[in-house]
Amino acid sequence: MSATQETARPRQRQNEAQSAEHKGNGQATGLGNVTIEIAGLEVTLPVKFAPGHVLTENQAKVLDAAYQRQFTNNQNAMAKSRATALENAKTDAEKATAQAKIDAMTTAGAIAALYADYEPSVGGTPRQSTMEKLRSDAAWRFWVGLVTQHNEHVAAGKTPVIIKAGAKPVQLPSGKGAVEKREAMSAALLALPQYAAGIQAQLDAILAERGTKAPAPAADTVVASGADLL
Repeated sequence: MSATQETARPRQRQNEAQSAEHKGNGQATGLGNVTIEIAGLEVTLPVKFAPGHVLTENQAKVLDAAYQRQFTNNQNAMAKSRATALENAKTDAEKATAQAKIDAMTTAGAIAALYADYEPSVGGTPRQSTMEKLRSDAAWRFWVGLVTQHNEHVAAGKTPVIIKAGAKPVQLPSGKGAVEKREAMSAALLALPQYAAGIQAQLDAILAERGTKAPAPAADTVVASGADLL
C-alpha cells in the first residue's frame, strides 16, 4: 500500500465521522435548549439546528415547505395592506400611489421573482415563558385600556389621561413593526412601578379567563404610541 493511500485513510475516517454527526434525525448537540409551551405545559427541548447544519432529505423538504408557507403568508398580508391603503387613500395622489403598488404585484411572475431572495423573519427576542407571556399580554391590555380611556376623554374635551400626549389622541401600533413596538411598550410598562397595580389587575383577569371558551376580544382599531408617552 502506498504512502498516499495510508495518508488518505485517516482523512477518510475523519470525514466519515463528521458525516455521521449529521445522519439519523439530523440532531445537533451542544446548541443549548429552548422552552416552549405545548398543551399548557412548558417543555424544554434541545436546539436542533445551527448555521452549517447538513440537512437530511426530510428536513430539507420540511424547510422548503416552511419557506413557501411563510412567503405565502407574507405576500397575502402585503396584498391586504396594499388594498387597505387604497381604501384609505384620501387624495388623488394617494390613490394613484396605492393603485400603482397594487398594479406592480398583480402577476404571478412579479411575486415569484421575490422568492429567490426571500428570508423569513423569526424575530430577534428570546422566547418567553408562559408567565412572562401572560405578564406581557397583561401590560399590553392595560395600555390599550389606558389609550381607550385617554381618547374618550380627549374626544369629550375632558382632562387627558396620558399626560405627555396632551389633548391629542393616541394611536396603537399597527402594520409593519407593530409586534416589535408592542413588545417594547409592554416591557417598558412592566419596568415602571406606578403601573404595577393596573397590570396585576389585568393579569388576574387573564388568569381567570384561561380555560374558558369566551370569544376573543375584537381587534384593536386605534395605530403608533411609544414608550415616550410613559
